[in-house]
Amino acid sequence: RNQPPGGMHWLGTDGTGRDIFARILYGGRISLTVGFVAVAISAAIGIFIGCVAGYFGGKVDLLLMGLIDMVLTFPRLVIIIAFVAVVGPSIFNTMV
Repeated sequence: RNQPPGGMHWLGTDGTGRDIFARILYGGRISLTVGFVAVAISAAIGIFIGCVAGYFGGKVDLLLMGLIDMVLTFPRLVIIIAFVAVVGPSIFNTMV
């Protein structure tokens, strides 16, 4: 309980005797996984839209790029507030 940093526990332990370094590593693993999955999904969607716009060109390209430009003009905070207004304020929706 509340051991200082040392050879056995690099960052010490908390009040219940749990290793702080191990807890940080475990939490970091989950956070990094969520971040990488979000980036992968975003990249896949962006690559798909870019490929469709590049392949068809012309009016399809103009339409898709116009839609993307419209989405990018909205501030993110306004989009988040609208999302919460639609789905409701709960802890699960906050995490999403």
